[in-house]
Amino acid sequence: MKNIVIYTKNHRLKVREILNSPPAPAEKKKYLSSMGIYEERNTNTYMTRVRNPAGVVTLQELKIIAKLADLYSGGEIHFTTRQDIQFHKVKLEHTPDLAEKLMEANLYTRGSGGNGIRNIACSPLSGFDRDEVFDVTPLALQAMDYLLNDIDSFELPRKFKIAFSNSPKDTAYATISDLGFIAKIKDNQKGFEVYAAGGLGKNPATAIKLADFIPAADSLYYIFAMKDFFYREGDRENRNKARIRYILFRLGREEFKNRFGRYLEKARNKYNFSHPETDSAPHEDRDDLTHIYIHPENGFLNTKRLNEIINFIENLDYKTTIRLANTQGFYIRGLKPEDAQKLAQITSCYTSPYDIDNPVTCVGASICKIGLCRSKELAFEIKERFRNTGPAIKSKLPKVFISGCHNSCGQHQIGQIGFCGKLAKTPDGIIESYDVFFNGKTRAGKTKLGENTGELPAGKIPDFLLELANLKHQSAPAGFEEFLEKEKTKIEALKNEL
Repeated sequence: MKNIVIYTKNHRLKVREILNSPPAPAEKKKYLSSMGIYEERNTNTYMTRVRNPAGVVTLQELKIIAKLADLYSGGEIHFTTRQDIQFHKVKLEHTPDLAEKLMEANLYTRGSGGNGIRNIACSPLSGFDRDEVFDVTPLALQAMDYLLNDIDSFELPRKFKIAFSNSPKDTAYATISDLGFIAKIKDNQKGFEVYAAGGLGKNPATAIKLADFIPAADSLYYIFAMKDFFYREGDRENRNKARIRYILFRLGREEFKNRFGRYLEKARNKYNFSHPETDSAPHEDRDDLTHIYIHPENGFLNTKRLNEIINFIENLDYKTTIRLANTQGFYIRGLKPEDAQKLAQITSCYTSPYDIDNPVTCVGASICKIGLCRSKELAFEIKERFRNTGPAIKSKLPKVFISGCHNSCGQHQIGQIGFCGKLAKTPDGIIESYDVFFNGKTRAGKTKLGENTGELPAGKIPDFLLELANLKHQSAPAGFEEFLEKEKTKIEALKNEL
């Protein structure tokens, strides 16, 4: 971590330079993003992101994060879709203190943004999931450690996203990542099915299968081979075509695989990974224990509520674990059933057992400088529209994914229902509107991006979803995908009516 420590300590000097002699906007953004810092729409404040590898966070780390949020971000934190935690509304001059105090707790902002290796994603129930193939957490953490000590990891053409899923359900989204691993056992050997060159946003693509099976110990060689491939052959001239999937688009599938194979051979000779982590840690004692998922509204949680959770866990006479999820919430794992019920009651005023009450959404145009639509506000309006409906209706719709623009920070392309923000011209002027996506999903060998089925004005979306829930309630029992296929004509008429 020597490189990260040096950058963090030098950040104070760089901020002083920016404040005293402002550089060109592009130069300023490039530096700050490399430190996980992004200017918000209000140009006097900044978002600062802390990396939580594999979504792992300890109770002590949460306590420190809560204290720092009180000091620097108005007593609020934000859980992301990359299993990170973000501080919003931070003054630029306060970012050095924030970064240094995080570093004292072995938490870092360096490299959580910008052109480099992003937080490695991991199935949030890995190590606790009764149906998993094996616990992939140790391998994800080991990979993160190696990459953070490699200087090239911070000098890539664009962001590089890696994911480890503990089963074919692909709860870490390996099949839409730049490089993804899905746990698999073959001939009693732990290993992975490997995917590459996926990604959301503009020109999205599902990942291609790179290998049907590799031994678990080979995962580091695959990661470093792809990192070297990307470092040397990614597009450094056109930022809009700089992700790994554009190398695939340029070369074609066969040449991409062939060229990667050459980098893999070089990696085996170039790198020496001592004691690769092939044996997972012992499973947590799960007998008679359970977990709960907490989804604060739009991923934002104030420290008063966070401290209520911390105090509850701290007062238990046994240990639990905490994992950040990629759906803007977090899991408390290893709870006794009666304690899970108590904690669920404590958090019931801002989290819900129904997916429709827990949309995944980017921060939107009210915070993000490049956002087009106020996605956070739309998520709130959807929740309000369903507030007085009963469980029979609420349970009919899956989780909704909302992005305020085509960058897909709200992952609209992988939700069974997704919305992508845009601005539309009408006789009454420019309004916020959303393209509607249906039937996106992630699963090993079956990942599918949602189909764009047209657009709706933002103001019509809550009513549309409520009508859709009622229509599903009236139809014969079926999965949501089958329901959409069967009721296409009715749904199209409903959209036209709205």
